[in-house]
Amino acid sequence: MVENPDHPVVNIEGLVVLGIFAIVVYAVVQWLRRPMQGPPTPNPWPEEVETSVQAPDALPLCHRCFTPQDHNGWFCPKCGTATGPYNNLMPYLYIFSQGEVLRAGVMDRIRPGFVSRFGFILFSFAEYFIAAPLYLYFFLRNLSRQSPPPSELQNEDVAPPSSTD
Repeated sequence: MVENPDHPVVNIEGLVVLGIFAIVVYAVVQWLRRPMQGPPTPNPWPEEVETSVQAPDALPLCHRCFTPQDHNGWFCPKCGTATGPYNNLMPYLYIFSQGEVLRAGVMDRIRPGFVSRFGFILFSFAEYFIAAPLYLYFFLRNLSRQSPPPSELQNEDVAPPSSTD
């Protein structure tokens, strides 16, 4: 049989691999669409939490220091973080919220995990492409300074150091 360069030859192995790939993709999509623990509910918290949050005398809290925000300002009077109700929507003030996210990456203890670390890196490139190498230097330096928290077993097995003065 002479092969025609205008018509590629499709062999059975290629069709089998394509079929297996399609079945795997379909199974993954169905698995992701399946609810984890039953159907989703509109309120994931108990009713008493909902009523206390929606109460007319409820005060918003600072997400950093949990101080009640009983003022009409844009920043927490105790820690200075951006806490106004529309800070992330205001053209000038959303920069302060972004700065807090980046500051948390270089100064605070962050959650261990690929998603949060990748998010910090992606955010730095997306928002500050010119300053990203400098930010990434401080971010990676902060990661290298962090040590994993000691487990309770390690604390019980290790004796306290004796003082030899």
